[in-house]
Amino acid sequence: MNKIKPLIAILIIILSGIGAIANSNEIHNKNIENFSITFSNFNIIQSQEDYIEIQFEEAQSEYLNPGKPLLPKFVKTLELPFGVTDVQINVEPKIIKEYYINKEILPSPRPVSEYNSHTDIYEKDLYVYESKEFYPDSWYGCHVSCGLNKNNEHVTFVPIHIYPIRYSPLTGKIIVAEDMQISITYESSKKPITFNNDYDMVIISPKKFAGTLKLRLVPFKNSHGIKTFVKTTEDIYEEYEGRDKPEQIKYFIKDAIEQKGIKYVLLVGGLKSYYNNIDRDDCNQGSSWWHLPVRYTNIHEEGDDPYNPGYQIGDPGFVSDLYYSDIYRANGEFEDWDSDGDGVFAVWHDEGTSRDVLDLVPDVYVGRLACRNRLELKIVIDKIIKYERKPADPTWFNKVITISGDSFQDQDDLDFRWDVGSLADDNYTLTMKCWNLDGVESEEDVVNVILDRTRESSIKFVEDDNLRVSKYPANPIVDITSPSEGDIIGNTWVSYTPRYAYSGDYWAKVEYIGNIMHVRGKSYDPRPYGNYTTVNLIITNSSGQIVFEQTKSDIESIFEGEWTCGDKYLYNRTGIRGYMSEDFEVQYLWTSNGEFTGMNPVRKAWNQGAGFIFLSGHGSCHTWSQHNPGIPGGRSNSSIIGISILNPIGIPFFPMNRLLNKNKLPVVVTSLGCHLSQINVSFIPTAAGLKYYWSYGVPTIKCWSWYLTSLPKRGAIATIGNTGIGYAWLGSRTLIHGSGYFGPEFFRLYTEEAMINIGQAHSHAMTNYIIDHGVEYWSHVKMMCEWILLGDPSLMIGGYS
Repeated sequence: MNKIKPLIAILIIILSGIGAIANSNEIHNKNIENFSITFSNFNIIQSQEDYIEIQFEEAQSEYLNPGKPLLPKFVKTLELPFGVTDVQINVEPKIIKEYYINKEILPSPRPVSEYNSHTDIYEKDLYVYESKEFYPDSWYGCHVSCGLNKNNEHVTFVPIHIYPIRYSPLTGKIIVAEDMQISITYESSKKPITFNNDYDMVIISPKKFAGTLKLRLVPFKNSHGIKTFVKTTEDIYEEYEGRDKPEQIKYFIKDAIEQKGIKYVLLVGGLKSYYNNIDRDDCNQGSSWWHLPVRYTNIHEEGDDPYNPGYQIGDPGFVSDLYYSDIYRANGEFEDWDSDGDGVFAVWHDEGTSRDVLDLVPDVYVGRLACRNRLELKIVIDKIIKYERKPADPTWFNKVITISGDSFQDQDDLDFRWDVGSLADDNYTLTMKCWNLDGVESEEDVVNVILDRTRESSIKFVEDDNLRVSKYPANPIVDITSPSEGDIIGNTWVSYTPRYAYSGDYWAKVEYIGNIMHVRGKSYDPRPYGNYTTVNLIITNSSGQIVFEQTKSDIESIFEGEWTCGDKYLYNRTGIRGYMSEDFEVQYLWTSNGEFTGMNPVRKAWNQGAGFIFLSGHGSCHTWSQHNPGIPGGRSNSSIIGISILNPIGIPFFPMNRLLNKNKLPVVVTSLGCHLSQINVSFIPTAAGLKYYWSYGVPTIKCWSWYLTSLPKRGAIATIGNTGIGYAWLGSRTLIHGSGYFGPEFFRLYTEEAMINIGQAHSHAMTNYIIDHGVEYWSHVKMMCEWILLGDPSLMIGGYS
């Protein structure tokens, strides 16, 4: 690597937050910050059965580590000068009170994806719940990191996660801090650290593309005030040392920041062929078959596929361009993504027993044009120049198209416990109905079963609510899934989770144990935001006598994708409509309102033009899709394709090629969807159906996101999506944890923080996520690393005036 020039920066310390009082005393290069936080009385609310939750008004976030107690959290973020060292934090509660609670605190739920939906979402970590020790073991946590703040200044972020309640599960005791005194000390350089300001952006590309870039894109960028230069990969490999080619490029980016002052890095180059590539040289990198190398992570999802023991359920590693963006770690040191120095980058597996501690906060705004040849490069340069040359026409630009439905099965567990111990053998009729908050009732679902203790039990799971609705919007729907028509409740116990029930461990278990028949099913209101129903179950014998009746209220089923699009609040966050200015018209193509029924309405809306298109749902490397509300009949009966590269069973054969939004190009943002931006795909591996390309045998020459971005004159101007599996927390937490956070946060930053360069809004959505959530859980880290921008990071959204 090149020798590093001294870094200098003088940055203002920013303190913000409820009840904060700050003082600063500098003694030579020793700095001290003090502030206090006062918490009001806490509230205890009933949560899942047999559990409670504890909330504070001031603590508007959650300490969420799956399996461990779910506790309130307050986040206080400080911005200190770049490169400060020896950051020491002391959190001292001044008033502590003790209380005893008579129920356990709810365990933090686990995230789900379309590939790991068979886990027990609320499974307890017994090591914690069977301990007298207080959890967490400290009043605070902190992940000190370096990155760009919203003013494009290099700073040190000190996000202090304060836990006002600590819990001893075995004793049932909580200790509550009503007043916190926080002190931060740190060392700063006697000489201020500064960065040069000669350039704004560097374009890194192979020599094959450099001439076209210098001739066309560089002059255009310079003419619009984005001072830009090109650096070839060949020159980087000659001038810089590193353990592999991605690290050589990263060392160059570090120098370009310090010596040139760049804020944007445009990576130009994808795989070299459409047809067959060896996309990985080893577990860390893809270089030999790439025009511009990629870093592969080694973040592995915990656990095996429950139906294929020994077969890993998730990504075995995935492409991450955040590697090129995360240049510095705390103290201003180079962040190599190999904190333990074992030569394996970005490791996290075996439930965190082996892991690299990563900074993750972007220090430069990175985007990639994953071009495979000069034709693709010409197409995207033409689109960028045409788009930015003048302001977009507001008649099409001031429009946001949202496309979504129900992402995950978060049905509350109905679990009506019917005790048959004292009943005579007979035929019994189960009648279930529900109604929504407006009093609109569902049709009844009726199931006839046989109680016969002379026979073995035979109890099935049947999910057929798809037969109860023909179009949307629709009235409330109820469905008894077990027992089912003609089932025998006999002399043997039954307990299993149906294999194809989506998130079945959570709501669909089939159980007859100890004379208790657990009657389960689904109840939901399939209107937009129709998230609560009341359910009534009546059981009669063959004489018509009622032997069991029970009503359950506030049965929740939230259509996660639609909430990320709308304007309703959950846990103090809203979907994108709640953040967009009134200047923008928002179009709702949702399954619940009947506007999203397939590819035709999506193409029709897309072809009219929009400034933004937001898709919240599921995906693969070639297709984006979503579900009808309530996921009726399971995923196989309710999935709807929104837009795909290839349609092997119908017309048009290439649906994306039928997009006709000429020069009305949206910024396309996806949330939750898996593998849409998986830039390492090519024809032969995907046609062969190799597992870790997630193509299911559909031949794919380039991924969904890059296909959109590289369409001539149409499609998208830039696309943001996941290179790996997307994860979400079910139901009401969909907006604050997981992939459901990123899309709304991108639009909030664009509108409220005026981040009108796409790279800035993209990067700061990730920065804010990691500041809010920390790095203690693998899925938070994974989601940060996989959300990639395929486009020009310096792009002025809406064009230049």
